[in-house]
Amino acid sequence: RRAIARLRQSGLLGPESSDAAERGLTFAEQQQQQGSQEGSWPESAEAGLQSQPPAQGGPSLVVQEPQDASADGIEVWPRLSESRIGTSDAPLGTDVAGQYDASARQFLPNQQSLRQAWEASHRSTKDDWVEWMRRFTLELLRVSASPALRACWSLAQGYYPLSRELFHASFLSCWLHLYDPYQDVLVRSLETALHSPNVPPNILQALLNLAEFMDRSGLPLPIDAGTLGGLAEKCHAYAKALHYKEAEFVTSPASCVEALISINTQLQQKEAAQGILAYAQKHLNVELREPWYERLQRWEDALEAYELRQLEDPGSLEWTKSRMRCLHELGEWPRLSQIARSVWERDSAADDVKTELAPLASAAEFHLRDWDRMGVFVNALEGSRNNSYEGFLYSAILSVHRENYRRAARLISKARETLDPELTALVGESYTRAYRTLVKVQQLTELEETIKYKTTDREQTRQAIREMWAKRLGTCLPSVDVWQAALQIRSIVIPPSEDLDTWLSFSSLCRHAARLDLSMKAIDQLRSDPATRNDPRLVVAYLKNQHAAGCKRQACHMMEAFLQKSVGGGVPKQLLSRCHLKMGLWTREVYEDEAKAAYFKDRKVLSKVLGWFQSAIELNGDYKAWNAWALANFQVVEAIEAAAMQRAEAPDPNAAGQGPPESRAAHAVHAVRGFVKSIMLAKQIALQDILRLLTLWFKYSGDADVEPVLQEGFTSAALSAWLQVIPQIMARLRSPSEHLRKAVQELLDRVAGAYPQAVVFPLTVATKSKVDTLASSTKALLQNMRSAGNEALVQESEMVSEELIRISILWHERWYEALEEASRLYYNEANPTGMIKVLQPLYEQMQQDGPQTMREIAFQQAFNRELQEAWSCLKRFQASGSKAETDQAWQSYYKVFQKIKKQVHGLSHLDMQSVSPRLLNARCLDLAVPGTYNAEQQQVVTIASFSPSIEVVTSKQRPRILQVMGSDGRSYQFLLKGHEDLKQDERVMQLFGLINSLMEEQPASAASDLAIARFAVVPLSCESGLIEWVPRCDTLHQLIKMYRKSRHVELSVEYQLMRSMCSKCDELSVLQKVEVFRHALQCTSGVDLQRVLWLQSGNSEVWLSRRTMYCRSLAVMSVVGYILGLGDRHPSNLMIARESGQVVHIDFGDCFEIAAFREKYPEKIPFRLTRMLLNALEVSGVEGNYRHTCELVMSVLRSNKDAVMAML
Repeated sequence: RRAIARLRQSGLLGPESSDAAERGLTFAEQQQQQGSQEGSWPESAEAGLQSQPPAQGGPSLVVQEPQDASADGIEVWPRLSESRIGTSDAPLGTDVAGQYDASARQFLPNQQSLRQAWEASHRSTKDDWVEWMRRFTLELLRVSASPALRACWSLAQGYYPLSRELFHASFLSCWLHLYDPYQDVLVRSLETALHSPNVPPNILQALLNLAEFMDRSGLPLPIDAGTLGGLAEKCHAYAKALHYKEAEFVTSPASCVEALISINTQLQQKEAAQGILAYAQKHLNVELREPWYERLQRWEDALEAYELRQLEDPGSLEWTKSRMRCLHELGEWPRLSQIARSVWERDSAADDVKTELAPLASAAEFHLRDWDRMGVFVNALEGSRNNSYEGFLYSAILSVHRENYRRAARLISKARETLDPELTALVGESYTRAYRTLVKVQQLTELEETIKYKTTDREQTRQAIREMWAKRLGTCLPSVDVWQAALQIRSIVIPPSEDLDTWLSFSSLCRHAARLDLSMKAIDQLRSDPATRNDPRLVVAYLKNQHAAGCKRQACHMMEAFLQKSVGGGVPKQLLSRCHLKMGLWTREVYEDEAKAAYFKDRKVLSKVLGWFQSAIELNGDYKAWNAWALANFQVVEAIEAAAMQRAEAPDPNAAGQGPPESRAAHAVHAVRGFVKSIMLAKQIALQDILRLLTLWFKYSGDADVEPVLQEGFTSAALSAWLQVIPQIMARLRSPSEHLRKAVQELLDRVAGAYPQAVVFPLTVATKSKVDTLASSTKALLQNMRSAGNEALVQESEMVSEELIRISILWHERWYEALEEASRLYYNEANPTGMIKVLQPLYEQMQQDGPQTMREIAFQQAFNRELQEAWSCLKRFQASGSKAETDQAWQSYYKVFQKIKKQVHGLSHLDMQSVSPRLLNARCLDLAVPGTYNAEQQQVVTIASFSPSIEVVTSKQRPRILQVMGSDGRSYQFLLKGHEDLKQDERVMQLFGLINSLMEEQPASAASDLAIARFAVVPLSCESGLIEWVPRCDTLHQLIKMYRKSRHVELSVEYQLMRSMCSKCDELSVLQKVEVFRHALQCTSGVDLQRVLWLQSGNSEVWLSRRTMYCRSLAVMSVVGYILGLGDRHPSNLMIARESGQVVHIDFGDCFEIAAFREKYPEKIPFRLTRMLLNALEVSGVEGNYRHTCELVMSVLRSNKDAVMAML
């Protein structure tokens, strides 16, 4: 009845059809009350529906869902529910795919039999709930309104997993047909199951997934979101818990802060948790509480806060327990043992308190190897009912120590059983969430292997176990907690002194993870053993910890003393080389920290630093040593140049003897040699080193001292290193220096000989340049390629380039735009000379080249006579200056313009036969598919053919979508753009590649998978080019349009609200415009993108992953766009990847702050972060992942600014 009312109000159901539907509904209710067991639709009701055909042009009773409704995964089910047609509360026959089937309208679920299946009042044990779930899912299939689902019932009886897979679809198909009282009873049964203490975790997980599915379907179950969030957190479904808690945060933010911090910490979203705290302190005036430090895993701050509380209340066991938890995480085993013993000796301590503290105390005694005391705490665990994992683990460890292996095996088995519910729930979320639990499972496995290690007498078996453990640890996540858990078990049989390499790696891991306390404890433990105390590796690790702890100058002195003692030998050269490298880095750092100035401004310090780097190279020059030496010399060269410019601008007579040394050429030579060696030793191509080397080359080409070293470097470095900077190298063919042009041409000639596919297309494009030196040089290089046996490749490149340019802008479009521009010049600016200059190249093209395709022939046949008549008039105007001649010419031009305009605006697709028969007939070319060539891959993907049809995008510039079939059988899609020079886009893509490589080198950014989405850009000429099609992405405009359309909201609702308040906004003052704008914001929510991210995700885990990627990628491009001066970031230039949620930017025509200085609507903002983008971030807004990523990316760019500038 509600559906009929809604349809009647919306006009989709006429009065006659509405009355027929009412009659059918009444009859169906009567039949239902009589207990129809099969739930069949009455024939009379069906006849009543069919007896009233819709009026002419009126709506049909069955609404067909649009074919593209689910193309982007945006809320298919809500649109089905909004389109309900029929005589009950829901559509008649919604199948699992969301489509309506006319035959399904003849069946309604038997609600009474369903009620019997979902009845949960008498369920208590785990087996009861398993049977309840099995019966309920099968009954949903049996009585489903969908024929497809009903057909699966018989199969599901024999194969139960099928009914579980179809649980959501079958539930929805029945829910839509349930009367309100039955829905209420069903919800009460689900709540009973959710709150039952004995319901199995997998059933609880399935019910929570069902609630999430219904919420995403636009039909949320009437169950409190706080209840669902609590249950989700209880069963370790933290992503679901986060979603529900964030929904609660909107209404009561202050009460959700602690829970959100805890949930984000459990999800390993450390930055998000810190963002919640920062947001609460800034906007909610919330006082910081001690447990929040613990939730944020800031253990030292938490310990300090708890100790202050303990001083206020010394007898409080609550603060004592909190202190013990912090000491456990910090590895302060002696203090933890002392506190545990004091608590144990208290008479006031209850048994349950001792049981709670026993796992922590057992861990402390285990690490201290006090087995007797550990036995006391383990006995307390065994005597209690606390069946925790830690209890069984430490009991098993103690049994292994006492060589009671049978008992240890039983305890290990019990420990696995305790992990089963947690692991089942977390694996249902994702592997990442279950990783910590899997580490516990690995602990138990290695404890069993420890038993085998102790019981075997064969050294070969023990060696195999040690090698297996080392290999397994190498594949583990580089996390302090993971390594600590593994080493904890292994130390039972392998002391740290016998596994020095692993423990030194663990110490380094702790130091880089800002867990310096654990790192120092590991080193101190190794130093306490006489067998390893004097090991040079251990000494160096100790000095690194001292430096990281802030004792930088002391660490430098100790390192210098260590190196002096090592002169006699006994220390590996590789280790000595690293120590000399560290000394150079530390010396530089100490000076800059104390002097607050660059190290190269002090010549003595510079000499020391370069000396340490030189020694590192001489001992064992690896990439890091050579790169540090080269970079130091490069920085000196830049400092000398900056000082010279400063003296030239403002001479300072008192500056003698100050500043960097003047031997610029010598440092340039060292820098060149160092960068060449770095490029040769790098595991991957170091783009930043190549760019710095190019900078030196372009500055010092022809220098008597530097040139020989440059030529030596070009000879020794691999030619593949230059492939990533071909555009930068080719740009120097414009240089006025003949020597530099010659050197560049020689290098390009060598690269073309080794990698012709990499340079043939750029060289072909450059031959069309208007710069004579560039065009002549590239033509000579192509001729050399022909002579070297690449004649076919060069011809194919020229043919493909020429034909693609022809397709990108047709004659119709060229004349349409030229006539439009000429009209503006003649009528608006009264500039007939400019008008003729615009039209003359088109006449010359028609005369010189002539028509070569069917399109061009048709154009000439249709318009050549009128165009020639008009041109004759213009020639007579040039001779006589008579205005009548130009007026007569424009009469012809106007007729041509009107005809061309209709053809251009009606252009939707092109036939390759009519626009480029040469490309259509091209088969099995030697030319690589544009943008796919990779020198490291042996197999080159070449062009097999071009698609016979080309789609034209209906936008202002009408780009084409071109399909190219590769030799590998794949279809490669490109956007062929005209009227735009893509060389700048190509350079921006190179910059993105550089930034990606820089962020990969930084551990913090690499851990967050920070990267910018890139795609191939291939310029064809100064006004056309190819852009790789980015698959499975949607623009923000498309997403918002589809979302609002599904909810019957106008796309421009904000603009309409502004116009409703004031129809002439342009005439208002700035303050009045702001008021109108705020009115539009207040009347709309701006959560469109936020909802789209949720609705497009298959589950909460996917949603969390996509949103995190959205936050981070948006932050990366915000900073990079700010540095680049990127503008024109409207919703059609921002895309979101469907699977990952990554923000993808396109169209980089407005760079270097061009948009900020345009006359109309200048962009004064640093980057785009509008309300809709902001609302799609975490609940803390810019605090959290967004701010952390912005700061991280900015620091990376600042530390590599010279490489960034060299790229641009």
